[in-house]
Amino acid sequence: MTYVISDIHGRLRMFESVLGKISLSPSDKLIINGDMIDRGEDSLGVVRLVRSLPNTTVLIGNHESMMIDFHKGRGMDWVSSRNGGRETIQQLSSLSDGEIAELLVYFGFLPYFVMLPEYNCMVIHAGISPNTNFENPTTYDYSQFVWIRNAFIKRKTNRGFVTIFGHTVTGLLHNDKSFGIWLDEENEDKVCIDCGAAYADTHDTRLAALRLDDGQVFYSDEYTDKYGNNISEFLRKKPTIVG
Repeated sequence: MTYVISDIHGRLRMFESVLGKISLSPSDKLIINGDMIDRGEDSLGVVRLVRSLPNTTVLIGNHESMMIDFHKGRGMDWVSSRNGGRETIQQLSSLSDGEIAELLVYFGFLPYFVMLPEYNCMVIHAGISPNTNFENPTTYDYSQFVWIRNAFIKRKTNRGFVTIFGHTVTGLLHNDKSFGIWLDEENEDKVCIDCGAAYADTHDTRLAALRLDDGQVFYSDEYTDKYGNNISEFLRKKPTIVG
């Protein structure tokens, strides 16, 4: 079985709750789709737990990218009040300079996306522009992979596979502003699984895990989404390519 979790944002208790529900076996695989850190109560605890899990692929998110840029003197966005970097700095205060340097190296080597042909899908933190030449990595604008929003979400990807992403909270995508997973039912080619854990202090949000084998969704709380916590039918469809 393969599970995908995105945008944990330091919510260690939520993460532990989801892990308890999916109950990973030694043969299971887990994909962590970026933004392990910031805003939550224990970013370091989340990172340590993720790194301890076997068969786990971790992708970079914009928050790991901002942390790297901050420590390289390339910007202060990470420590602005809206991004939560100041809280993470406090949580990392127990680490030595060498341990922080090792953490930055770890973040710096995280891949931007993973292709899963056995599930006919791609997992990426924010998305990818339909204009990106997927066949030529030398032309990639890597920043879009962790930052893009509407230019990806509101357009058909036209790639023939489903893109599973986070970064944009699902409450902004659902008409009723609910925080369950979101399906692009118009284009039938995207699934957003960022259910807003970052904002759990002020909103009715949660962490989600998607099992790709059968489309089952597991939440950190007792929540039932509009799809009945299962999107197997959606995942079985092969998105059409137009033109």
